[in-house]
Amino acid sequence: MDEIDPFEARLLFGNQLDNLTGAQPTIERVSGFAIKHASMADNLLDCILEKLDKPQVPPRINLLF
Repeated sequence: MDEIDPFEARLLFGNQLDNLTGAQPTIERVSGFAIKHASMADNLLDCILEKLDKPQVPPRINLLF
């Protein structure tokens, strides 16, 4: 299994969060990424929290929950 480094994981995951829509495939893509890289759960959670701390939080991020 090709393991990516934490910095690259944050960039890719953050990009997926920015492009999140209400469509099931995008939700599955973001969820699948998080599951595939569960060893970096703390890093990915920090990425979600950073997105939520921004002044203009996209309402789409609620789709993950």
